[in-house]
Amino acid sequence: MTKILSLLSEAAEARRRGDLAAAMAAELAAVLVARTLTATTRPEVRQ
Repeated sequence: MTKILSLLSEAAEARRRGDLAAAMAAELAAVLVARTLTATTRPEVRQ
């Protein structure tokens, strides 16, 4: 969870700087971390 929040914070900071590519990359990384955590903690979610 801490990693997800860190990535979202990084995305917000990148947006403030006007670096949309870095913001989108950080947001994507946060989504991938969240999906990985969900898949590893709730096997029934995996497809």
